[in-house]
Amino acid sequence: MNRAIDDMQHQGGLVEFPTRKPLANLLLGGIALFAISFVATWYRVWWDSIIGLVVTILGYYSIRNENLVPMGLSFDMAYFGSILSFLLHGVAFGIIAGELSVKHVLTIVKLDNPPPPGLLIFVLVVELILLGYSGVVMSWYYKFRAEIKHTEAKADQDYRELI
Repeated sequence: MNRAIDDMQHQGGLVEFPTRKPLANLLLGGIALFAISFVATWYRVWWDSIIGLVVTILGYYSIRNENLVPMGLSFDMAYFGSILSFLLHGVAFGIIAGELSVKHVLTIVKLDNPPPPGLLIFVLVVELILLGYSGVVMSWYYKFRAEIKHTEAKADQDYRELI
């Protein structure tokens, strides 16, 4: 581990990052959001909600200890997992939109009157919400990583000045 990170961790939690608390609150809300969204997405894209829930729990776990600088493996996995989750929400949105389009085309070709695709439209809206949430989480992770890197560089600079 880098000496600057070691120095920050040995300060007894005095190095507090302003973005940690809002990100932790956002991740706690995300745990509830993904748990609830699983009820709506079980029909077709259940895997999307489960992966999002696992990534969100991992992210909360990685930043929960205020006495440590969260630059370990779990933090990096949560950061890159949030990017993967964002991409998977886009894939799930595409799957639902494609299924909705195919049903609409088949309805026109067959000239039938099937039941309205309300569930698919509802899942489409849920996926849009999850896509927006994941984008916000990615930006907060990015801010938090930049804040940690800035503090690490400053601590490393202060350490060199003492020598």
